[in-house]
Amino acid sequence: MDYRREIDGLRALAVIPVILFHAGFQIFSGGFVGVDVFFVISGYLITTIILTELKTGKFSLVNFYERRVRRILPALFFVMAVCLPFAWLWLLPEDFVAFSKSFSYVPAFLSNVLFRKQSGYFDAATELKPLLHTWSLAVEEQYYLLFPVLLIATRKLSNRFIIYLLIVIFMSSLFYANYKVGIKPSSAFYLLPSRFWEILVGAFVAYYYINHNIKKHNHTTEQLGSLFGFTLIIYSIFAFNTQTPFPSFYTLIPTIGAALIIIFANQKTIVGKLLGMKVMLGIGLISYSAYLWHQPLFAFTRHRSISEPSLYLMSAIAVLSFIFAYLTWKFVERPFRNKHRFSRKQVFVYAGFVSILYIGIGLVGQQTKGLINLYNKEQLKIIGGLEDAREYTWKRLNDLNHKDFEQNAYKIMVIGDSFSGDFLNAVFENKPSSQINFSTHVIPAVCGNLYVEDNLLKYIDAKIHKLCLEKNWYGDEKLTQLITKADEVWLISSWQDWQLSFLSQSMLNLEKRFGKKFLIVGKKSFGKKINKSQLSEFSTSSIQELKTMKTPLPENHIKINNFMKNNISSDKFFNLSEEICLSTSECRLFDNNGNLISYDGGHTSINGAKYIGSIISRNQRFSELFDN
Repeated sequence: MDYRREIDGLRALAVIPVILFHAGFQIFSGGFVGVDVFFVISGYLITTIILTELKTGKFSLVNFYERRVRRILPALFFVMAVCLPFAWLWLLPEDFVAFSKSFSYVPAFLSNVLFRKQSGYFDAATELKPLLHTWSLAVEEQYYLLFPVLLIATRKLSNRFIIYLLIVIFMSSLFYANYKVGIKPSSAFYLLPSRFWEILVGAFVAYYYINHNIKKHNHTTEQLGSLFGFTLIIYSIFAFNTQTPFPSFYTLIPTIGAALIIIFANQKTIVGKLLGMKVMLGIGLISYSAYLWHQPLFAFTRHRSISEPSLYLMSAIAVLSFIFAYLTWKFVERPFRNKHRFSRKQVFVYAGFVSILYIGIGLVGQQTKGLINLYNKEQLKIIGGLEDAREYTWKRLNDLNHKDFEQNAYKIMVIGDSFSGDFLNAVFENKPSSQINFSTHVIPAVCGNLYVEDNLLKYIDAKIHKLCLEKNWYGDEKLTQLITKADEVWLISSWQDWQLSFLSQSMLNLEKRFGKKFLIVGKKSFGKKINKSQLSEFSTSSIQELKTMKTPLPENHIKINNFMKNNISSDKFFNLSEEICLSTSECRLFDNNGNLISYDGGHTSINGAKYIGSIISRNQRFSELFDN
């Protein structure tokens, strides 16, 4: 197979936007499409090799998987090995358990299955998962367990039959992806059946390349074809965002773009010359290692930072990922690809041994609950019970869901997300009057706690459209009945930027239909989830010192609360953050007894609920609701 400079350049075009997207550069809102370009490149290269060797009778599954092991595992296992000590040093038990689970799934190429399961509301943010990016490697290797076997099984059949068969598989996978993304977006995103067609795009290019003389294209066709392909990829990088359903028919844009570049670009075309530049070639050569390094570096940086890392810092980390990538390529990737340095037997033994070792390490991390026994008494006091607090957040909220009011009781309807659960817990921890009845209704924060006529889906991540449609905002008949009967209605959510412009109209609509009984509660924040270095500091501090420790509030939190404060009349808005923090820029981390208020920077621990409840019960607006 002849070396093509533009293919390495295309790798660079794929990896750069992926890294910048994960670094947080909003302009690269569709940078994730770089992974889809990688799928096409992989499908093209691997299929070309398989078809060429099948044609000459030299293809062997053992040889094929040896090449895959040499290409994928050494650098992957090296990066994982480097991650392990830092995970132990910097991750709290709960996060270390999650890391350990992924550590055991990656060698089995099943991490995509794991991350699909971990897509729930309370799961750790994806940007904090050091091995999240390995899902794409898992998809590829699952594909290559099946595809070579399929080609071997059909090698005696005509090319036309094989092409038709692959077209049927392609169309089935594509339409399945487009369907699945609307009902189970996480499954569509992470799992092979909805990604199979993307790698097949590259396979079709390989079939075309082998069965046609590409040199027959005239220069104008090559120029236009490659420019159009390049334009499709660039368009996807800057026009797509997390609200774009993916994978779906939209994914055809970057994948077809990559296919056109592979077919038409050469060193005589503008795109071929651009992709063939030395800097692009250099990045392309180390693109695999750069892809491996960027996510753990970003994730650990975010874990270590008390506030969201600046773009300057993330830019520096992005550069660092390329430096590490070069060293890994030179001292790990290249040596293991050299058959004279490492024999087939050595490579397979190494791969098998390290895989078993890593799976074992991952299981140990899970079984020991993040090696929690290695924490001292003071540390355990701070983090103790935080895992149970997640269930605590939701239990009362769920137990009171659509509960009927007693006729003679004072009736309060609480509508919102998990933050409404926090507020409810805070109230109940401070003994509300027995004459008060509460009922709840959940509207996820990402959907918007809004009562407007606009189509809110266009503002919402495509992955959770189905969830929002199921919750149906205020369209539930039982909810309507409860609001009508309620004396007060509290709207409590983790309010988001895009929702602010709808708040006034939403309140007007609610009051017009149900009367003036609504109160909006502002969002709260305790910065970021504490990290392990902070835990070490906290565990050696006295209660008096803990009481004075504060964390800066996120800029976005301040912006949202200030907007609500300035645009909603004071009789309809309760600024919870100011009541708790007594500041607009920072907030305390511990209650008066030295207990951590929040377990993740947003939701309250049990002790945190008691502390916040005591503040609420003393507030004039709510004081009459309590017995004490």
